[in-house]
Amino acid sequence: MISATVTLGDGGRILIPSNIRKELGLEAGNLLTIVSGNGEIRILPSPSAPAVLRDEADKGNSGIRIISAHRDAKKPR
Repeated sequence: MISATVTLGDGGRILIPSNIRKELGLEAGNLLTIVSGNGEIRILPSPSAPAVLRDEADKGNSGIRIISAHRDAKKPR
């Protein structure tokens, strides 16, 4: 596991450090899902996001809106 401290920039932007992007195989344009709850923020590569969000919903955490947003983001425009 790699950990990094980043600064929240203008408009709420964060930069994922290159070593983490490389480890996860992330490239510009990849979809990511952001989940918040229990005082933390999780950023997930979208292919794994639906299963994690279902797990969160099973725990009673609100994930339905995030799942819907993920599904809508994958629809062709």
